[in-house]
Amino acid sequence: MNRVIYEGNSYICLYNNWIKTQSIIKTTMRKQIILAAMGSAILFAACTSKKATTRSTEATTGEVKKNYTEADLADGKAIWQGHCNKCHKLFEPTDFNVNKWNKVLPTMTKKAHLTDDEAGKVTAYLVSNAKQG
Repeated sequence: MNRVIYEGNSYICLYNNWIKTQSIIKTTMRKQIILAAMGSAILFAACTSKKATTRSTEATTGEVKKNYTEADLADGKAIWQGHCNKCHKLFEPTDFNVNKWNKVLPTMTKKAHLTDDEAGKVTAYLVSNAKQG
């Protein structure tokens, strides 16, 4: 502690302690602000619409024709016939429309332990032969 002598009276200088206290307060406030900002960012990220990410993974007939060859579609048919009937009856491509296949296939291809390439070929085959409408 620093002491200041003024005309015979002894005063305790609390200035250094006050500076330290202010520094601690500023540091604590910074931490609280950073934590609040991070919490808000996580909250907003969790509340965003999930549809934006699912739309980009949905296959359309136009995309299939552009991105997959006839050989890929034939591979997709073979994979579909070889894997899908292991767990349930084999649904025909025309049993569902494109939207229904796009909802069902992500879950089913994971359950069947298909690679991304295999899942893409199965999806392409089923979407290209799906019921119209």
